[in-house]
Amino acid sequence: MTNNYFGDENSDIYREYWQLFNDDGVRAFDEMEESLLALERNNKSVEVLNCLYRSLHTFKGNSRTMQLDILESLSHRAEDLVGLARDN
Repeated sequence: MTNNYFGDENSDIYREYWQLFNDDGVRAFDEMEESLLALERNNKSVEVLNCLYRSLHTFKGNSRTMQLDILESLSHRAEDLVGLARDN
């Protein structure tokens, strides 16, 4: 199987990009979890909503880069919902 951006799935660059996606994803999900727990304690914190929004935005962009259309779409919808909560 060949990936349009990264070449053969057995190449070093392919594995490196997937490792970066995984590392960033873990970090983004940790930040999202922390933000959601903080929102349980204080659901009016714009700062926490901004952090959650940024984490979703980063994950969405990384998903797009890796051509993961379903993850990109889901993250985009979640980002939109958090944006609505933040802006209202």
